[in-house]
Amino acid sequence: MTRLKNGEETEFFGFLQPLRYKNKMYLNGISTELGYNTTKKYLLISQPDVKLKQNERENVVITASDGKYCCDHSETVSFGEKECYCWSIVHRVSY
Repeated sequence: MTRLKNGEETEFFGFLQPLRYKNKMYLNGISTELGYNTTKKYLLISQPDVKLKQNERENVVITASDGKYCCDHSETVSFGEKECYCWSIVHRVSY
């Protein structure tokens, strides 16, 4: 995958899967019986040094082999002082 942030492009590895989240916080209030919605939201897990989005005004575009995605929300998970991984909610913008 490639990240385009502030005009700078960076390659990284990540795991991308459809978001199956029962809390409506990241789904704009749309959910189904299984917790998956049709708004094309995805969960992206990447290494902790890939800072996708640090504030809500940043526009980050992620390019994968199957299309382009924009980052809605991103957080880094730490264990003590050590950063372990970064999880992000992204949505597809092109195929």
